Amino acid sequence: MIYASSFFEGDTLVECAKEYLKALPPEVTHLVTTGSSGSTIASAMLVIAEQQGRVLQHHYVRKEGENAHGRTFAGSSICGQDCAIVDDLVSSGNTVEYLINHCKNNNAILKAIIFDQYEHSTNKKKAESFIRKLLNTNPLRHYYSKCQIIDLVSQRR
Repeated sequence: MIYASSFFEGDTLVECAKEYLKALPPEVTHLVTTGSSGSTIASAMLVIAEQQGRVLQHHYVRKEGENAHGRTFAGSSICGQDCAIVDDLVSSGNTVEYLINHCKNNNAILKAIIFDQYEHSTNKKKAESFIRKLLNTNPLRHYYSKCQIIDLVSQRR
């Protein structure tokens, strides 16, 4: 998949969303995203999941400085819910870190982090190592100890 460009092609977006859904642990009820690409994937996942008889909720976390109606998020509450962070790309890891902290601060149970690419400068091992370090240093790490890091690129090989 070419970064973000394929999200504007209906067939490719549908295939991408189906691939994410296939990887999504069955207990997950809430998709946590920020930015346009993660939200685009999540929106397609919601529609396809509903067609398959699965109910998912979307929790969109606004980026720093982005605020509407006094809230830092849109969608349903994730407190006590089984969640998955959904994004297309891991580059610096800042977005994943931001979303992990948001989940922690909202008492969510993080079950998976699903991404499709990692930047050329960030190899798979580095991306997974960085994410695992974030999870292990989190004060609520017992919630995240079984969190799956799902790299769709490696699953295709």
